[in-house]
Formats: sequence, structure tokens, C-alpha cells
Amino acid sequence: MDVAPMSNPWTISANRSRLCANDDFQWERVGESMQARALNEAPQILQRDGRVFIVYSASGSWQPTYKMGILELTGDDPLARDAWRKHPYPVFSPTASTFGIGHASFVKSPDGKQDWLVYHVKEERKDGWSRLIFAQRFYWTPGGFPDFGKPVARDEPISAPGTPDAR
Repeated sequence: MDVAPMSNPWTISANRSRLCANDDFQWERVGESMQARALNEAPQILQRDGRVFIVYSASGSWQPTYKMGILELTGDDPLARDAWRKHPYPVFSPTASTFGIGHASFVKSPDGKQDWLVYHVKEERKDGWSRLIFAQRFYWTPGGFPDFGKPVARDEPISAPGTPDAR
């Protein structure tokens, strides 16, 4: 995953810097095979209470093993590789009924009190890009780390954003 300073929202103003290797862990590799190439993509910033995270998708986007990992800014310079810590385990992983999850987006409920994760899942377990869009509420640990829980099942009803019993 690379980062670069920008002079405005559309112009990179210096060379890119590599924040992390994309093959640190077997779960980041296509098909989770150590012989396969690694693939990290779709980074999204998540911020809360002064903490900064990058949530990214890992493994093969066309496979049911697709999942999400996270980097955490632990230093002062977000452009410096050593300012980031890559967490060793996925933060959002497929289940038996919901698989091929990736490409996170983060939104607030209309009342601004709840955090929601929007992501895609595969329609079928076979390789390919036929996808559905899912959304579910996520929480924060007492230590301030995002807790995405498990992906909801395809037919599992959820409450609307802003309602007290929303997942």
C-alpha cells in the first residue's frame, strides 16, 4: 500500500512511499496460499477520537477468501512507513454463509450516533465478481479499536440505521 503527499485533492506533489508490504501474512495472499501473490487493495481511512486506521481488502477479490485487514497510525508522520502498524489478523472475515467480503466504506447513521460498514460480498462461492452490497452497524472496543463483528448472513434482517436495536 502506497501513500503520497498531495498539493490538492487531485495532484500528487512528491513520490509515493510504501506504507507496508502486501505479503506479510498468508491470509493476504490470493487463495491464502504462500505460493500465490499477495494482494492488498481498496484502502479506506477510518478515524475516531484522534486515532487513524486504514482498512484494506486482501487476497483475491474474485475469491470467497477475500477479507479485510487494518493498519493503525502509531507515529506522527502518516507518510512514514514506520509510523504504521499492520495488525496480524483480518478484522473482517468471510463466514460459511457470507463470503468474498471487501471494499469497505464507512458512514454514520442519519442521527450521527451510529457507525456503519458498507461492503460487498460474493453471490456465489465460485470464483468471479458477481456481488451484492451489504451494510451493517459496527462498534468500538473500550480501547478505541473498531469491532466489525461478523458479516451478516444474506437473509438476516437488520434494523434501520438510527434505531436502538440496529446491529
